[in-house]
Amino acid sequence: MARFRRDIQTLKNRPEFGEKIRAGLLSAFDEARNTLLTRLLERADDEHADPQDEQDIDALIRRLTGMDEVLARLRVRLNTELTPMALDICRSYDIRDDRFTLDLELPGIIGTAIGARIRPMWRTLRAAQSVLRTFEENGHVLSTVVRILAPGTKMLMKLGAAGAITAVALGLPKATEAGARKLIRTTLRNAELDPAEVTSMVAQVAERITAQMDDRAQEVERFVSEAPASVTSVA
Repeated sequence: MARFRRDIQTLKNRPEFGEKIRAGLLSAFDEARNTLLTRLLERADDEHADPQDEQDIDALIRRLTGMDEVLARLRVRLNTELTPMALDICRSYDIRDDRFTLDLELPGIIGTAIGARIRPMWRTLRAAQSVLRTFEENGHVLSTVVRILAPGTKMLMKLGAAGAITAVALGLPKATEAGARKLIRTTLRNAELDPAEVTSMVAQVAERITAQMDDRAQEVERFVSEAPASVTSVA
């Protein structure tokens, strides 16, 4: 049993164990970032948001990144990829798979770290989204004016300098919309988890998962210690 417990404890030090956690974390961050990008580019996604949300930026980021769903999928992924490693250890001790079931819980640090990377950019992202929403709301008015002025330069000539200024001004919203979209994309594309931060998270997640495995090992230990008594009684 001491060897079994030691093997479970050292599982977190195996390179492939940490790599699966690292890959899962980076994938979760990309998923959260892409979800946020899509929702911000939809412009009116938060048009009817509760004003209270704006006072709790972390809660708002969590909602717009779909963090709960992202973490749920990450949990399923890590369960699928890490549990077989623990079961391999069990089999080497002739312990049946059904004696070592796992349902891994992820530490809250994952969602917190992802939100923390997005938070400093939040004002930029929301300002760009506001530009998109404004264009969406006023675009039909601007396009009507453009159609009136578009038939030719005669109308603009009649309007003189004021007409020329108006024409330039009417061209700006489209450029502003494109600029806002580009700003959102660029801002989120540049949002990366710091390598040292990822390494720290991998270690924390591995430690938490190993602790859960160790808890299950205690149940296996009871099973093993009770086995001889059962055999004796049957005999």
